[in-house]
Amino acid sequence: MGLADADLSMGAGAAGGSVLGLPGSGVGGVLSQHCAICGDRATGKHYGAASCDGCKGFFRRSVRKNHLYTCRFSRNCVVDKDKRNQCRYCRLRKCFKAGMKKEGEHMYHLYYFPFYFPM
Repeated sequence: MGLADADLSMGAGAAGGSVLGLPGSGVGGVLSQHCAICGDRATGKHYGAASCDGCKGFFRRSVRKNHLYTCRFSRNCVVDKDKRNQCRYCRLRKCFKAGMKKEGEHMYHLYYFPFYFPM
């Protein structure tokens, strides 16, 4: 079993937040310094959500290689700094719930650095 279509199109979640202080991020204007996925120290807003480098890389690899993961338990595994590598299905689902989008980084670079991407 892979991720259901509903899991892949979750859109923005409530755990958004940003270390960078971008408009419309954080809760009530308060900056988040924690990864919205695992709670580790966030290094910035990646693919649309405040995340650490570990979750950023995991999301990028999962999306680029179209990985289909399965949960060996009941699809509600704990995803925190210590246990984030135990269930890839639940970690990827939490990435989408946090607001990460497949086209996140690429679209950011196209918008802010269009001269690097001639059309």
